[in-house]
Amino acid sequence: MTTHRSIGAAAAAATAAALAVAFAGCAPVAERSIAVAPDQVAAIEFFEYPSTDVPDTVDRLTVRDPALITEWMRAFTDMPLRAYTPDEPDEFDGAQTQSSRLILTDGREIEITTIWIGPHDNVVLWPDATVWRTEWGSPRVVEAYADVAQIDQVSADELPVVVLPG
Repeated sequence: MTTHRSIGAAAAAATAAALAVAFAGCAPVAERSIAVAPDQVAAIEFFEYPSTDVPDTVDRLTVRDPALITEWMRAFTDMPLRAYTPDEPDEFDGAQTQSSRLILTDGREIEITTIWIGPHDNVVLWPDATVWRTEWGSPRVVEAYADVAQIDQVSADELPVVVLPG
């Protein structure tokens, strides 16, 4: 015998399954962390600039305080990622770009770049040349750290090398 409860439960299960399939493309497929501990980082250089028509000079924000470095590194710890596929060839035109250069205590440098496509839709170019999407990040980082970090105008030649996908 079938009851209203079992029909309702079956309908709820079917709805949940349909939603799971519909939202599967939205769910993170991976989490990723940069393989560096905060105490291995001597300084972080950070740049914000447009992805196209980069000006000749840009602001470089430099963070050296260990507490701020630890806070900054949380952005690259267990970052939820989903597969990257370009939606349209010019989606990067003029998009805000943020590059972090981690200067390690042993002298090595690691660079990671985020390109803002839209709210909760950012493309991350990892140091190993893989490209992912994430909803993590914050716009206008330079403004947020302006009082606690050093800001210098530098040549755009100092920007991390970014190879745009597509």
